[in-house]
Order: sequence, then C-alpha cells, then structure tokens
Amino acid sequence: MDISVEVRTAINGAKKQVIACKSAQELSDIILQFVHLLDSSHAGYSQKELPLSSCGIRYSVEFRKEFLSRHYSNFCEHILIHAVPRFLRDEKCILTRLFVEGPAELSLPALVSAIASITHTDKLHLIVSILDDFASHGKFTELFMSQCLVDSPKIQTQELLMVVTSLPDKLANKMKLALNGKFHPNIYYTMLGKEIIKTIIKVHEIACKTTDYSTLFLSNLIGKIALRGSTATLFDVILPQLKEWCYTSPLWSNTCSTLFLQVPESALEPVIECLLKKIKFYPFFCKILKDSVLSNAVVKHLITHKFLLVRYYKDPNILQNIMGYLCADTRRTVLIDVLKTMLGHWSNSNTIKHSSYEQHFYITEAIILATIQLNATEISESKNDLLHKMLSGVQAHLENPNNKIQQLGMVTAECMTTCLHPDDQRLKFEIEQDDDVKILRDLAASPKFGSDFEKQNFLNKENVVENALDKTPTNHDVNDLNGTNNGKASLDDDNEDDLQPFEMSEGDNDLVEGIRPPRYLSQCIDGLLASDDPKRHIASLRVLTKVTKIDCDNLPHQCVQLVTILLHLQDKYSLEKYNELRFAAMVEVTVRCPIQVAGYLTKEFYAQNYSLRQRMDILDILATAAVELSKPDTSKEASNSHLSTTVLASSVNISEEAATKNWKTVVQERIDKKTRRFSKKSSVVAPKASLNKFANVAGHFFFPLLQGYDNQQNTFDLLGKDCMVLGSLTCSLGNIMYSARGSLIAQNMAKSLLEFVWVLRYHNDAHVRQGLLFSLAMVVVSVPGFFLMTEVQSELAECQSWLENVLQNDPSSQCRELALQVLVSIRDVFQKQFNSVSD
Repeated sequence: MDISVEVRTAINGAKKQVIACKSAQELSDIILQFVHLLDSSHAGYSQKELPLSSCGIRYSVEFRKEFLSRHYSNFCEHILIHAVPRFLRDEKCILTRLFVEGPAELSLPALVSAIASITHTDKLHLIVSILDDFASHGKFTELFMSQCLVDSPKIQTQELLMVVTSLPDKLANKMKLALNGKFHPNIYYTMLGKEIIKTIIKVHEIACKTTDYSTLFLSNLIGKIALRGSTATLFDVILPQLKEWCYTSPLWSNTCSTLFLQVPESALEPVIECLLKKIKFYPFFCKILKDSVLSNAVVKHLITHKFLLVRYYKDPNILQNIMGYLCADTRRTVLIDVLKTMLGHWSNSNTIKHSSYEQHFYITEAIILATIQLNATEISESKNDLLHKMLSGVQAHLENPNNKIQQLGMVTAECMTTCLHPDDQRLKFEIEQDDDVKILRDLAASPKFGSDFEKQNFLNKENVVENALDKTPTNHDVNDLNGTNNGKASLDDDNEDDLQPFEMSEGDNDLVEGIRPPRYLSQCIDGLLASDDPKRHIASLRVLTKVTKIDCDNLPHQCVQLVTILLHLQDKYSLEKYNELRFAAMVEVTVRCPIQVAGYLTKEFYAQNYSLRQRMDILDILATAAVELSKPDTSKEASNSHLSTTVLASSVNISEEAATKNWKTVVQERIDKKTRRFSKKSSVVAPKASLNKFANVAGHFFFPLLQGYDNQQNTFDLLGKDCMVLGSLTCSLGNIMYSARGSLIAQNMAKSLLEFVWVLRYHNDAHVRQGLLFSLAMVVVSVPGFFLMTEVQSELAECQSWLENVLQNDPSSQCRELALQVLVSIRDVFQKQFNSVSD
C-alpha cells in the first residue's frame, strides 16, 4: 500500500475514534500512540515492542515523515476542537506532550488556529496552559532555528510570522480579562526577545563552521513586531547583548548588522527610529547600519529626509546618531548633500511660516551639528553655496514677526560663519540669551565626531561616552573647530553699519511683475499653484528656468512634481510667450533630472485622462531634452557662477590676480608683433571628442515609448483615430535614436525601431509614413555601417524593397522624396562597407 494512503487511512480512523471516545482513558490511549510516533527513537521498532496501535499506526521512518509533513498540525487541531473538554483536562499531561514533542513550527500554528474555532472556556484555558508549557520548554527557539537553517523545510513563512506576532492579540480577544499574564504584549515580546538572543547564539555557532544559515526569518520577525508598535520592548532586551557582541569579532558584527538590514522595507522606519532612540551614541549605530545609506534607497530617505525634515525629536541622541553616522569617511558626501538640503529647507520662508517652532528648532540643531563636522577641504569646496543659502535664510528669519524665529536665524548665522570663516571677521548679533540659544551655542562648541570614538570599547563606559558632549571643550578642541585666533575683534558696538556687508548675487533684487521673484523651487511651485494671484503666478513661470539651474540641490526631489504641474498648467492670464516659457522649463527639468522625469513622462504618455495636446507635449519634451543632452558641453562658466560672491574675499587678492593676467597679455602681444613666421598653422581646428551625456539615459527615453503603442484605450487609440499622435511618436523616436548615436545602446535601439517601422510600414496616414521613413533614416545614420551589414542586413534588405515600393506607388510626394533619400543613404552605407572589405 502506498505510504500516503496508509497514513491518511490511519489518521481518518483516529479522528473518528477521538470523536467517539467514551472516557478519558480512551482519548489518552489514542494520543499516546501518536506521542510515541513523534519520538524518532521509536522509528523502525516493531509494533510488538510498543503499545498496540488501535489506529493502524506503523512505527517507521516513512510513516513518521508522512504524518509530520501532511497530517500532524491538522490532527492536533482536530483533537482540541472535537474532543470532550473534561477528557482533555484529565489528560492534560499527555496532550501537552503531543504539542511539545512535535515540531514547533507545526504545533504552534495548530494551537493558535484552534483558538479561533473554540468557544468553550475550559478548552481555552487548556490551550493557554499548553502555550505556557510550549514557551517554557524553549520551543520558540526551536521554531526560530528551524527557519534559520538553509537545509530545513520551510513552512509558510508569512503565516508563521503572523502566528508568532499576533498571539497576544488573539488570546486577548478570546480570554478578555482572564488572560494569562505571560501573554500580555510587553511580557510576551520580552520573552520573544530572549528567544531571539538564544537563536542568534546558535546561528553564530553554525556560522563559525558553515554558511548554511540565514537570519532572514529573524529580521522579518523584528519587522512584524515593529509594525505592531512593540519595537521598544523588544529592543530593550536584544540591543544590550547585540552591542556587546558587535565589538567581539567581525563575524559577530556582520551577524548583528544583517539582522537589521534584512528587515522588510515597510518596517524599516519604526526599526531605525527605535534604534536612533535606544542607542546612546553613534559608533554602535554605525556598526548596525554600515554603508546601507549608500545602497538602500529607503534607508537613505529615512536618514537624510524623514528623520531630519519631516519629523522632529527632543531627544538629542537622535541627531547625534544621525550626524555621527554620516560623518564616516565613506558617507561624507551624503553629509554635505544633507546639509545643503536642510539649509534650503531652513531658508524657505513658506516652510518657516507653516512649520512649528519645535520642528524648525530641530532643523536648526541639525544644521549646526552638521556644519561643525566639515573639514577644511569640504569647507573650501562648499563654502559659497552654504553661505548663499544661509544668508537667504537669515533674511527670511529676520523678516518673520516671531522673535524666537529671528533668534534662530541670528544664532545660526553666527555659528556657521564661525565655522566657515574661522580666521576672518565674524558675524555678531545682540541676542537675548535663553535656553534655546544656549543649547545651540553649546552645540556649536561641541567637539567633532571622529574615528577615535569608534575605536573606544564603550560597552562598559557608556556613561563616560554619553557625557562627552556635555563637557566644556578644551582649548585644543576649540582651535580645531574655529581655526587659530590671533585676537578678538571688537564687535560690541551697537551700530550694525560697522559690520562688513555680505554681498548677494546681482539680480536677486530685480522685480518681476512688480514683485520679488521666487528664488527656490518650492516657492516657484507655490506660485504656479497660486491661481488667485496672477502676478505671483506669472513671476514664477518667468523665472522658473533660471531657478531650476540655481536650486539644483532640491530639483531631484521636486522634479516630477514640477513637471506634473507644468504639464497640466493652463494659460489663464494670456501671458506672452506662455507656451515657450512652459516648454522651456519642462525641457530644462528633464535635462537636469533625465531618469526621473523621463520615467514619469513615458508612463503618463499612455495613461488615461490626457488630451492629445498634452501627449504631443510629452513627445516634444522628450525629443528636445534628448537633443539637448546629446550636445557637446561647451559651457565655460565656473561651477559656482550661480552662487554669490565669496563673502569675505580679499579685494587686494582679486586686483593682484587681474594685474597678473593683464601683464601676461601685454608681454605676449609684444612677442607676437616682433616675431617673424615663414609659415602658419592650419586654421582648420580638428574636432574635439566630447561625451554624449544622453548615452547613459537613452534607454529611459526610448524603450518605454515603444511598449504600449498597440494598446487600445477608451480615450486613446494610436493605431486608430489618434494617428496624428502616432506620427509625432515616430518622429520623436527618430530624434531620440539620433541623439544616442555612437553609444552602445544605440544598436539595441536600432533593432527595436526597425521592428516598429516594419510593423507600421503600410499605415494609411501619410504623416505616419513620413515619420516612419524619418525614423528609418535616423537608424541608418546613427549606428556603424558594419552593424547594419552584419546584424540587421536582412531587415535592411526588406526595408529596401519597401522603400522602392514607396518610391513608385506612394500617393504622397513627401513620402516619395524621403524614401529616395533613405534608399540612397542605405546604398551608400553598403557601398562603403563593400569598398572597405575589398581594400
């Protein structure tokens, strides 16, 4: 008899006997037979050596394996639901053995599933008692280990996670006030934390010998608990032990880090937030996250945006952990980008107006703490940009009627100029000293985070490290932070006119439409959406292209929102050159953020609820941006030309540099006049090779446009009534193809475009056929001749036949002219290749 049939027959018979039991002894005999079956030492024994099985059980390895894999969980649940409550209570010890001696990953789901189906109070109390024994026998550790071993069979992981994490809630719903205290959420998750620690110890023992293990299940478990709001309870148990292990060996450090980095993205926010709150200083936080901010987009968004610009916290630990983490050598570029983003947010008057004082104070703390971490090289590279943003923000703060907001602006200006210009005259304001001002100034005077902190084993010196920021810095620390001080300038005079003025860039104060134009993208977006304020709306549209070039730090975060607004914008005020301004702005945004914007536009092109005009605009934007990106970079402007002049630049040095250049020019002119030359160099300048910036992003423009042209929608049918858009699509694809000329991806694009042309070659509309001929011409001139001869020779031969047919029979004279030109181009390519081969 087949083993599966034999086991199924035995189980069905046992289930019937459970229901028909007349006494507790009968039920005990049935359960005991299966308890013996669970014992692997009994496998292979003859039935004569064991109690006689009335259920047809055969004690063999095959029978036991089939029972566990297919019937164990269901049979356990059947006993709990259908057996007489009094019999179960009398035979509790044997019943407990059935669950405790079985596989934990199978017995626990059976217990939890039975809870939902049982209403009898005695049975519920019995199940809770069995669960208590289950936990006390270390079955949770066994369950976790079964999921961490690579070789072990995996039960439905998500269902198992749900069973483990939802147990307190399910018991509370059933038991109400009679719930066992051990299954109160705080006590239960504390117990789970201890079981996780035991599991990690066993996993580490395995990791020392082999790689056949995974902590993914534990990471998912931590994520599930975090989503239920019990992260703090769990971390109170596991973090102290993990902190000790992290500094024991690299293997331990990697195990602890992997435990958190594999947490599902949906649970990363509560997990990282709790880590920031619970970890007392940043070296341990660095060991946990490592360089994930560089590789994980969710971690980067949380660390650099949400926990700094959206949330705010009164706990100073959080900012210290974030900035200390970003100060590592491999992550300093992120620190500078974050500082610029925070300054742009901090200097925005709308942000100041619509955010609470507490949140703004938190951002100010973050800016000061980030600024004092900059080294000399970073200061020299980013000083102009940072000062420009800071001065704009100070002006916005001083214009605010709230005195406390004004104080934040002045304190920030003092601290930043002290850090960015340690050797020059510094700003000094008369500020009323209060608790917030004292906190900010103490923060500015605190020592830098450094690698020496990470070298400390602060496991047993936690209080010393925690108090490091509270100590008054030494003279050496202050000199490192502020530069060498030869003396203090007397800035106590009440006359603020004695202060050296900071110069802003020219044109910042020019009025547009009678109002001051916006300087930041967020202001432009607000202006474009202000339909009830015509002057502000028009001013925003006029300066948008310029602001896009200046506020490049915020553009990647706001580019899609900006293009969405412009794409749906309407000319309500009959603005002169409205379409040109709107189109130029969208092209500029696409050029500067090609991947994000192209991905959005190509997706929206086939979306519903767009007019034909908007779809044509999308094609024109993509084609124009592709052409702009493919042009050689001839810009000779300095990289910081859009920034303000250096605040404390020496006029003497500038004049000396100009004089030096003038002297060299005069000498060179005299030499040229008195030098006789008998021949001249050729006036023809050899062309210089330049990088095609479009090559790396061409695929984002091209392939998504080809994917949905044959999908018919209720409001958009390219192959039917909307053939005008199809004609524009073919032309745009040709332009994008030509813009990618000379790149590696151009060959794949050429193959796809040839297939597209071949499918639509007999289209009824002349405009579409012209676009197809144009696209074919762009393929011929955009890829090397050897590629056409070797890779797509058969396709081109077929296209030649089609072109000859168009030349003879097409009713459109323009199509015939285009076909002739393309035909000549193809034959020229073939002729050149034949000549090169013959040579």
